[in-house]
Amino acid sequence: MISAVSRFEARKQLVLEEANAIGTSFLRTALLPAPEGSEIASLLRQYINVRVQYGTEGNDVARLDSLHAQAVRLQNEFWTRAVAYGQKDPNPVRAGLLLQSLNQAIDLESARRMALQNHVPKSVIFVNGIVGLLSAMLVGYAFGLYGRRQIFSMSVLALAITLVLAVIIDLDRPRSGFIRVSQQPMLDLQHGP
Repeated sequence: MISAVSRFEARKQLVLEEANAIGTSFLRTALLPAPEGSEIASLLRQYINVRVQYGTEGNDVARLDSLHAQAVRLQNEFWTRAVAYGQKDPNPVRAGLLLQSLNQAIDLESARRMALQNHVPKSVIFVNGIVGLLSAMLVGYAFGLYGRRQIFSMSVLALAITLVLAVIIDLDRPRSGFIRVSQQPMLDLQHGP
């Protein structure tokens, strides 16, 4: 359970960090003169839209791969433009600040993608299920020794074990189920710039 919760929290934190990095990059485009600054800002707006779609997309692998390819294409475009500007600008601070935040946004896209693919090992889930089953069997055996059935206690135990396993699996599957990582920081960014 702790592993699934920590992975969920990490995914949530990465959404916030990526939104902050993209937002910082967007703000830093104002340091560049026209047309470079506005061109990179426009690419970042497109990038934000792609990243929001990626974060809210379900389990359609083909669609996820397409969105990832779009994100990589946009990363290459805004990176290439920022580098080209940096090479011709006599003041390296402006381009350096922008390149630093763009690099962080690119790194966080990769980190989020990997975090979505990082799951609790199936063997851990199976072991938890076996432990739950053994616990129920042990309680049932103890009730048999005393010659009394306690249906309410057994029902509560079975329900508790089932709920814990269901929550672990739900936390571990960020693109399906009831518990999902909020994309609110990215949505706020999408409506902000």
